[in-house]
Amino acid sequence: MQELPHIILLSYMNRSGSTFLTQHLSRSENILVCLEAEVLVSEFLEAPGRKFCFTDRIGYLKHLWTTDYKLKEWAKANSNPDWEKLKAASDNLEAFCLLLAAYRDYVKPGATHVLFKAERLIYLFGKIARAAHTGMVFHPLVMIRDVRAIYESQIRTPMLPGNELMTKDPVKTSLDWNRFVRESSKLANRGSVWIIFFESFIRDQQIILHKLEERLGIDGSWEENGQGDVYERLCVEMKKIHRSIKGKADFQRIDQWKNLLKQEEIDVIESLSGRWLKQLGYKLTGWGKKNIRQKRTLTLKQMAYHLRRWNDKIIFHMGCSGK
Repeated sequence: MQELPHIILLSYMNRSGSTFLTQHLSRSENILVCLEAEVLVSEFLEAPGRKFCFTDRIGYLKHLWTTDYKLKEWAKANSNPDWEKLKAASDNLEAFCLLLAAYRDYVKPGATHVLFKAERLIYLFGKIARAAHTGMVFHPLVMIRDVRAIYESQIRTPMLPGNELMTKDPVKTSLDWNRFVRESSKLANRGSVWIIFFESFIRDQQIILHKLEERLGIDGSWEENGQGDVYERLCVEMKKIHRSIKGKADFQRIDQWKNLLKQEEIDVIESLSGRWLKQLGYKLTGWGKKNIRQKRTLTLKQMAYHLRRWNDKIIFHMGCSGK
């Protein structure tokens, strides 16, 4: 197997500031930041140890490269990757690493590290670690942000390529965040991932970058006045959403949710996520202020949420078993 770059795997919840982080990481000559492409998660990382058959898969992968909404932005930098390199892959994880290496060789050949980010990675880190071969080096990172700020941002951000907002439901956002934070904390306690808090990165950017240098084993080669290249590689629709990543850290972004969310929305989120918010050091505005009717409503919504999750899980595994 050819020598592979170190691969940084970044997990997050939508609107946690992950693109802002990667914009700054891309200032390093040693890091190539890949744009989002969830389809690569489903194609390679859901079952990283599964045998990779080049002849069966290559046609579909070439099709995805130019048709998938996000992956086709990769194709703008490299319209015709050296697909032949994937012939050496024995399993999905090796094929994924070889694809990232080939993309690195074309886009930023001097980079020693390649960053790939996706929301679902937090639930796949264990699988990836177990499937890893000799010569593969992964650096799992997690980005966490105050769930109230996430919700405030999600309710005014469209889920591309459509125009529907990411959410209108504080219950779902809260329960998704609880699950994400619980898994992140469990892995961090084992030393399996490193957590970066959005608020800390905004306040102490240089300190966090220095810690990352040490953790990733790279030289401190950040361009002092550089802005990074992630924003310039985004599609037009994505650029509208991520305009703020071009500028310097905006401290007002940390607490602007306090002025933009309704009090009942804050009450719902703090009722459901208050324990984790407190555990992570976030201050509550008034946790627990709800009447009996509100408690019953929240209980029913939580039950509906978990039933939907179990249903989705069953459908997903039935689909996998049929492949």
